[in-house]
Amino acid sequence: HQACYERVLQRDRVPAHARVARWLESLPGERAQEQIADHYERGDEAARALPAWQRAAQQAQARYANEQALAHATRALALAPAADLPRRYELTLLRSQVFALTGQAAARAAELDALEQLAATLGDAQRRCQALEARAASHVDAGAAETALQVARQAQALAPTQSPQVAARAGRLAVFALRM
Repeated sequence: HQACYERVLQRDRVPAHARVARWLESLPGERAQEQIADHYERGDEAARALPAWQRAAQQAQARYANEQALAHATRALALAPAADLPRRYELTLLRSQVFALTGQAAARAAELDALEQLAATLGDAQRRCQALEARAASHVDAGAAETALQVARQAQALAPTQSPQVAARAGRLAVFALRM
């Protein structure tokens, strides 16, 4: 396979990868997003590779393939324009969740810092609450009940009135911190 691939001219390879990605997307059933993303990226179609890498990261996260989820989210972040803050927020949230599952506290803390900064830049109260909830959960995991309670209460105070489920999640974390 590799010997044949190396003989194909670069000018022919790039569009062929894009065609393969489109063909893979057209297939019925669950698609291998990782392959689609890789072919789009090799086909110089970064704008189409980006959402495919994000979907691949989400699929990997759902099946607890944590290393793959991190790798795919990292590739998506590398392709994401700096101005695409909502997508960068979602990918950073995914990475922080994977770091939480794998017990990588320092990496999780760094992602949570980035997550809070993105939420503040976006000016979205719901995302700010979500970032605070993630921070409170990290304090709960670390056994810092007092800090977790403070952060959970901050999230409750910021919760938009039209989203009672956001306040409820923060309240659940506050109750858990109080029980600790």
